[in-house]
Amino acid sequence: MVRAVRWVTLCLVALGFGCSSPEPVTPDAAASPKDEAAAVTAPAPSAEASAAVPTAAPAPSASASAPPEAKPEPPPLRKGTVVLHVGDSFVHSGLTQRLRQLLEPYAVRYEVRAEVSTNSLDWAKRMPEIVASTQPDLVIVTLGGNEIGSKHLDVQKRAAERIVKAIGNRPCVWTTPPLWAEESGLFDAVSASVTPCRFFETDVVVGKFIPRRADKIHPTPEGGAMWAEALHGWLLRERKGPDWQLVPGKPEETAPKGHRGPLAP
Repeated sequence: MVRAVRWVTLCLVALGFGCSSPEPVTPDAAASPKDEAAAVTAPAPSAEASAAVPTAAPAPSASASAPPEAKPEPPPLRKGTVVLHVGDSFVHSGLTQRLRQLLEPYAVRYEVRAEVSTNSLDWAKRMPEIVASTQPDLVIVTLGGNEIGSKHLDVQKRAAERIVKAIGNRPCVWTTPPLWAEESGLFDAVSASVTPCRFFETDVVVGKFIPRRADKIHPTPEGGAMWAEALHGWLLRERKGPDWQLVPGKPEETAPKGHRGPLAP
């Protein structure tokens, strides 16, 4: 005790002010002289040493999975193929006019046989002679415009089967007219009868309203061009060979869908 009082007195006399005792230090914060020396003298790790430290590889993400396999491109279309297009008045409502232009670069001979006020029964009688005389590589059938409200679907079904039989094993596609009124079940009856021909349901493939003329039935020239461009693009996508061979249709193409109505403008 006496020694402590003497130390304080010496401090006051020698320095002219009071000596404060050091702040307490916790054990975790205290550093020994050996630790302080190590902190000063320890060299920083080199870049080579840092690079040598292995790091965990990132886990592969779902987006890094392989992209879906692309559909192979069909061979170039052989020049001089014959495309036969038969049907009713819808054929000449801007459809063939634009389709002829789109087929020109392929040097296609485009044969059109279409008449107003005709139906499947008329063409079932004519098809054997027309096919024999034109020898087409592809047949496009555009019928149904004059049968939309038919109550005799079995008759239309048999007529469609006769048309397909006359076409034989040639590639073919049956196209429906754009609807202006609800159909009576004709599309389901026909789609079930045209195999192995493909079934091109215009309103479904185009996917939007096709402008109509003042009669509110037939497409305008612009509407017919929309139809032709959709059909042309579909043919190119579905083609698999140099002579208009088409890939088989998917089941939903001809699956029954019930009565259809017109698309809204």
